Amino acid sequence: MRILIATLLAAIAVAAHAGGPQDRVVIHLLDPRGAIAGEQTMPTEWNGGKTDLIATRHSK
Repeated sequence: MRILIATLLAAIAVAAHAGGPQDRVVIHLLDPRGAIAGEQTMPTEWNGGKTDLIATRHSK
């Protein structure tokens, strides 16, 4: 059991320090009214509609 846990921890440590590209997060602020007044829209799950995209922020 100790060997299994040590192997799993080693695998996680190697994957965490692989040096690959960092994950990015994109956050979109949607208009809660569902009104469309701008040019940037985003599809919604509710009734197959669309809503305005008010702002977008990217992680660094």
